[in-house]
Amino acid sequence: MSLRRCAKHGIDVVPINVCRCWTMSEQLKMAGRVVGKVKRKEYLMFLVAIREDESLAEQTGLKVTPKSNAEIRAEFEKEHGSIYMNI
Repeated sequence: MSLRRCAKHGIDVVPINVCRCWTMSEQLKMAGRVVGKVKRKEYLMFLVAIREDESLAEQTGLKVTPKSNAEIRAEFEKEHGSIYMNI
């Protein structure tokens, strides 16, 4: 059985194994896992429509205070339920 040498630590490593000094990064640990949620198309369209209305109002000279994403989300959830798809 031949050994490999870790380029970073200079330690001999048995094939199929990794250097004992090596640790997996948190991002690599999460690879392939479902950690996020998919937002519903209806919510995204709702958000776009509100942002377009705000933009048009500003273009016509009106003073507009943009709604926060949290406010828009709460409004959508009150009318339509969760912003996330059930997968």
